[in-house]
Amino acid sequence: MQPLAVFATITALYTSYASATCYSGGAYWGGKDNTAEANTQLIDACNKQLVGNYGPGESRKACRPSINNKDAGSYEFEIRNQNAGPVYISLDFCVKDTRREIYNCDFGGYEVLEGVYVRGDPNSGRC
Repeated sequence: MQPLAVFATITALYTSYASATCYSGGAYWGGKDNTAEANTQLIDACNKQLVGNYGPGESRKACRPSINNKDAGSYEFEIRNQNAGPVYISLDFCVKDTRREIYNCDFGGYEVLEGVYVRGDPNSGRC
């Protein structure tokens, strides 16, 4: 297979796997120290609310307060099953894939991974 064909195949596979969108404004994750705090709050939200079985169309949200971030009063996380059948959201999927919105999108964002919508969004208000 030619190098260009290999690249096109890999690109097609990746783009069908994930479609990310970052928000262009609003509250800001707030730099390295605050993204660490958001990550800690994400792990807590995954452990307590977001991990588990999801029926078709089922959505769960979790809001956690910000302690140190002066720009964001809270962090909101959401997972929604957009598949026709049930899915199990593991702790690894919840943390690893939602964390991408913290580290890759300054103002939060969302993406669809294997038919599962994940969103991480810092907000100026409290939970």
